[in-house]
Amino acid sequence: MGTATKRIVLSGYYGFRNSGDEAVLQSILLALEEQGERQGVRFVPVVLSVNPEETSAVYRVEAVHRMKLGEVWKALRGADGLISGGGSLLQDETGWKTIPYYLAVIRLAHALGKPTFVYSQGIGPVHRRFFFSWIRAVFRRCQLVSVRDTESAEPLDRMGISRSSVQVVPDPVMGLPLRGQPSHNDRQNTNPVVGVSVRFWNSDRSELNAVAEALRQVLDQSEASIRFLPFHLPSDEEASLYVMERLGKSTKSG
Repeated sequence: MGTATKRIVLSGYYGFRNSGDEAVLQSILLALEEQGERQGVRFVPVVLSVNPEETSAVYRVEAVHRMKLGEVWKALRGADGLISGGGSLLQDETGWKTIPYYLAVIRLAHALGKPTFVYSQGIGPVHRRFFFSWIRAVFRRCQLVSVRDTESAEPLDRMGISRSSVQVVPDPVMGLPLRGQPSHNDRQNTNPVVGVSVRFWNSDRSELNAVAEALRQVLDQSEASIRFLPFHLPSDEEASLYVMERLGKSTKSG
């Protein structure tokens, strides 16, 4: 008998060249590959991406345009299931359209009779309360709901989704294999490096000012250096520069 093949559609913030979300995608692809080897199943991922050509070339997977309903419907119709996540997909801090989009993809999968899995998502903030019933109705029909931290499980509890039906799991990016790690001896002769990823959030920049003050204390009390890691260009780079200006020249950016 040949190896069974299962097509899995992946929905997330993919194709936008956001380093964090691209790392999430890579981690899910690796997890599918590992699970496939264990189960004797060949998983064929189909990624919903804003740039399907680039996503297909980079990850060597099938990809369709996430905003073209016909392509999304066709991908889901031919799939064996949908994975939604990870990342902070269900939040309305950056705009009201985000939550309806990701819920609509899951609902379309439900309409086609496909099993759906919410994978290690970050939930919130959700300011518009009418979204609560939308999320509750969709999540209750999912085969599995997992979130990446307890802070994401709490808003689901307030929305009426039982904590017992929500699994708290590690952020998938934490399981990515690291390449080019220095040897133990090399690490002994190297001062610690603190990686920092920031973005604009509050209009008064209070959160970035607080980060700068905390990093100042780290620098004053240790031999550590700071390395900034902007995920989403150019906005995260501008936020990093804002913090660096308040720290002076004692940082390293990357």
